[in-house]
Amino acid sequence: DRQTLTAHTATGSSTSTYTYPATGQTQPHGTETVTTTGATPASAAFEYDAAGNTTVRTVGGLSQALAWDAEGHLTQVAPAGDPAHPEATYVYGAGGDRLIRSQDGATTVYLPGGQEVTA
Repeated sequence: DRQTLTAHTATGSSTSTYTYPATGQTQPHGTETVTTTGATPASAAFEYDAAGNTTVRTVGGLSQALAWDAEGHLTQVAPAGDPAHPEATYVYGAGGDRLIRSQDGATTVYLPGGQEVTA
């Protein structure tokens, strides 16, 4: 597991420190928090379900809830605590390929051959 990461830029250095659950707890290798100090301070926190999927991510004070289907595909991203108003939803076909994405009032349909149609 990564413990720290130091980034050097022209404006200075920043160090990110990673924390994980204690040994024996659920998802012992899933990052719980990342705290960055130095030139670009920031913070992030993550929560997981039993399958290891990220269920809540908080980055820069913005929290999002993520929902997953039984096959492990991301189906919804919504403001944490408000799943009735998703920011994005995803639909997958029987083969696991993404078929539809709805986001920001636009719907994208994914067609064979890598074509996409957005309305």
